[in-house]
Amino acid sequence: MGKRINIIEHPLDCILSHPSSVPVLRALKDSKEGMSGRAVAREAGINHQTCALAIIRLEALGVLRRRGSGKTQLISLNTANFIVRDLLLPLFRGEQELAARIREDIRNGITGCAQCATLFGSVARREAAPGSDVDLLLLTSPKAKAGLTASVDEFSRDFIL
Repeated sequence: MGKRINIIEHPLDCILSHPSSVPVLRALKDSKEGMSGRAVAREAGINHQTCALAIIRLEALGVLRRRGSGKTQLISLNTANFIVRDLLLPLFRGEQELAARIREDIRNGITGCAQCATLFGSVARREAAPGSDVDLLLLTSPKAKAGLTASVDEFSRDFIL
C-alpha cells in the first residue's frame, strides 16, 4: 500500500498529482469571472470528461469553486484559498515570466557580438519538449566571427546551467 499524501505538508502533491490538473489550473488562472466546464476544457486542451473529473478533484481540495446552478455553473480559482494565493498563482506567474527572462538572458549574452539573432526550431514553434535544444541563428561580420564564437561558447556554458 502506498504512502498517503498529506495536503498540509505536501499540498502540491495533492493538487498537481493528476496530469489534467495543471492545464485546468492554467486555464483558470487569469479568469476573474470564471468559465464553464466546457470552456475550461477547450482552453486546457483536454476533453470535457477528463476536465470534469479534474474540476471535481480540485474543487474537493478547495482549490476551485463553482458558482451558479444547473447548466449555468461557472468554475474559477478559489483565490481565498491560501494554497492558490501563496503557491499556485506565484508558480504560474513565474512560468509566464520564464520565456521573457530567457529571451532577455540571450539578448544580454550576445549584445555587442551579433548584429542579429533569430530563434528557430522546436522552441520557436512552441513544440519544445524536455531535452530540446535552443536553436539560435546569429549573424555577424566576418571580422567579428571569432569573437562571437568565443562569447557564445562562454555564454552557452552559463546558460545551460
